[in-house]
Amino acid sequence: MKIEVAIKDGDSPKQRGDLLEGLAKKLLEAQNYEVETEIRNTGMELDLLCKHKANNSKQIYVECKAYKESNKIQADVIKNIVGIKNIKNYTEVWLISTSEFGKDAKGLKDEIESGNQAKDYTFYTPEKLIQALQTSNTAINVGIAKNRIEETLGSNKVGNSTLIITEYGYFYLFEYLKDGVTKDVFVTYANNGNIVDEEKLLVNLKNTDTSYKDFQFKSNLQLFPSHANIINSPTVLLDNKFKINESYANKLDDTGIKFTHANKSELILSDIFVYQDLQDIEDNKKIKINAEKLLDIAQYPKCIIFGEEVSGKTALICTLQKELNAIELLPIFIDAKDIKSSDLNKFEQQLSKNFTKQYAELGNDTLRNHYKKIVILIDNYESLAIKKFEFKSKFLEMINQNFNNVLIFSDDSTEMEIMTKEELKGKLENFKFFKIKEYGYKLRDKMIEKWLSIGQKELIHDNDLIEKKDEVFKKLETVIGNKFIPTYPLYIITLLQQIEAGTNSNLGGSAYAEFYNYLIIQAMGSTKIKADELDFYHTYLSYVAYYFFTHERRELERFEIEKVHEQYSAEYHKKSFSLVYDNLISAKLLKENNDSYSFGHNYIYIIFM
Repeated sequence: MKIEVAIKDGDSPKQRGDLLEGLAKKLLEAQNYEVETEIRNTGMELDLLCKHKANNSKQIYVECKAYKESNKIQADVIKNIVGIKNIKNYTEVWLISTSEFGKDAKGLKDEIESGNQAKDYTFYTPEKLIQALQTSNTAINVGIAKNRIEETLGSNKVGNSTLIITEYGYFYLFEYLKDGVTKDVFVTYANNGNIVDEEKLLVNLKNTDTSYKDFQFKSNLQLFPSHANIINSPTVLLDNKFKINESYANKLDDTGIKFTHANKSELILSDIFVYQDLQDIEDNKKIKINAEKLLDIAQYPKCIIFGEEVSGKTALICTLQKELNAIELLPIFIDAKDIKSSDLNKFEQQLSKNFTKQYAELGNDTLRNHYKKIVILIDNYESLAIKKFEFKSKFLEMINQNFNNVLIFSDDSTEMEIMTKEELKGKLENFKFFKIKEYGYKLRDKMIEKWLSIGQKELIHDNDLIEKKDEVFKKLETVIGNKFIPTYPLYIITLLQQIEAGTNSNLGGSAYAEFYNYLIIQAMGSTKIKADELDFYHTYLSYVAYYFFTHERRELERFEIEKVHEQYSAEYHKKSFSLVYDNLISAKLLKENNDSYSFGHNYIYIIFM
């Protein structure tokens, strides 16, 4: 029987390790140990350190290796834990692994187990780990779970089994056989063997990186009579037509900024995104949650999230839309500047229009048939086209009364207005109010790991990753500490680029303007713009920004931007419109959307204005 630690696509290897550490912690606590996690020592990073509650002098150091089956434990892992035990004088060392030992590692293990210090070392191979879980009642005997399925379907329809460890809990997967071929999987809870019948949970498990991720995970619902009511329910899994279309999915994964990386020429949002922490504004205890929890619409159905301009609001909303759709919900994005009425019917028309762009044509169907699955995602609330206060209040009331799931994102300029004016806040009953926090130590650590893993997620050795991560972390903390740079994603990624290129000292005591200039120069350098053309593009963008400013515009249609280009060419320097704009859009300094042009990011507009 196999054991797998399964994470979602895009999660870091550290998250895989954290899940296995959580499992190990349960085993140790059941044996009366106090467990400390994320221990940092000079030159090393330990997984778990455990002290016996009755005898604190008895310490167990635990190393967890959440490897895939094909990645065997190598000899250097054994040597490493032996070295740590000797240096730190720990009483015992445990090695917990989800994969088998390679030839050399097995030889070292056998030698230790037959030597004088055998009692000081415990090696949990997959088989022994599963046995330990069953002994501690963390998991039921797999045979019991299998029998429950066979009682209904017969033994010839149930194949191999796998225990999976996920953020959603522990589960047994059983192959569903038809004519001897695996067609799908059955899923049971590992702790009691009961068949999983929660549709959302099955979808979540399908979207983890198990060795069965290409199957549908629908056998539980389709083949057991007791679940027939679920199959015929209107909340059955969404049709393929309700999946985000490819074109829009590409837009969601666009970073909006031209980042560079040694291992990948074009970075997408999922390469670098790490969920931020959110602080509950109304909680005096200043409790924080991770933004990933917003995916749980049962717990967080209605929220307003405030954040500074560079706090990563748009990146968060794009990621949430993809992830919510992946768990078979119907998230629809709306930019607040397109909301021009507080009338429900007009809002529904805008909703349908956006749905068509993001998913597909509805045909004879209507969105009202799927309201239970709809999640409204409103970005840039500060730019709401409704300006009159009375109708802002009516709009919020309409949204609250007619939709079950609503996430509204705004910059912090509207926080005071919403939180202090009862005419607005009073219309938002049952809403929770959060503010995006800067990245703390743990999230910066996670972002560094994600950055280092780009292009070599399965190739970089754990020890090399830890060593590189420590090195980069120290450099990053030095830069952040010396220059008072906010720890928001944009700044951190830019600093990671500079650290990788060995140019982080260039920021010296710089102001943010120099920091932004660095981003702009990097963006230009990543395209076909030559060094001797930089002055032209700087002057040209200043001209365009000034036009935007004097005409109080943030977006121009193609005929308007072409007119601006003609005016500039007549006064200064003639260059082809298509050449200039192809370069600027490629560098993501400008963006084009349905023949309308705007600056790629507000900081670009501010620098050139």
